[in-house]
Amino acid sequence: MASPKLALPFVVTFTTAAMACGGTAVVQGGGGGSGGAGSSSSANTGATSTASSNSSSATGNPNDCPAEAPGPFQQCTSSSVCNYDVACQSGTVNLQFTCDAGGGTWQLTPTACDQPHDSCPGTEYHCIDSWQMPEATNPPAPCPDTPPEPGAECFPGGFGGVWEYCGYRCDDTPEAAWTLAHCPTDAMPVWQYDEACAP
Repeated sequence: MASPKLALPFVVTFTTAAMACGGTAVVQGGGGGSGGAGSSSSANTGATSTASSNSSSATGNPNDCPAEAPGPFQQCTSSSVCNYDVACQSGTVNLQFTCDAGGGTWQLTPTACDQPHDSCPGTEYHCIDSWQMPEATNPPAPCPDTPPEPGAECFPGGFGGVWEYCGYRCDDTPEAAWTLAHCPTDAMPVWQYDEACAP
């Protein structure tokens, strides 16, 4: 009598770090589009990110300020105002944080952004009209650290969705034009760009 054939197990690996803040569970394996939340592919627009991941430095802060700029839901008891120079897509940005005595977590002071839809790689800081740090349990996934490929699939809104707009420099010089990557709310959404980087 022939022995039965053994089937190879199907293994699914989940990335759970992002789930703590309402991010996307990433299933490794076959199929699927590229360029979605957290994509690190380069865009054909010629834009490149000059910001280093999660890079910040304190600027003369009191001793009860964190060594690095705080993230969402980070606990605090400080009464100080804390300032940090943070590497963002537009360049180095000074961001200010205070401790919310009622909630006991750090809050990002809303200040105007120099460029619309700016973001800071390695953080959840995002600027529409003013800088913000998500406080809800299901915030949008951070903008990709480097410009996503035009035409790459994306997922706007909903659980684990990306920001609808993400801004980038057209190249790695501080004076380069500013372009917006758009993930529209279409039936088959893909990253699209404006004409800011056109020759």
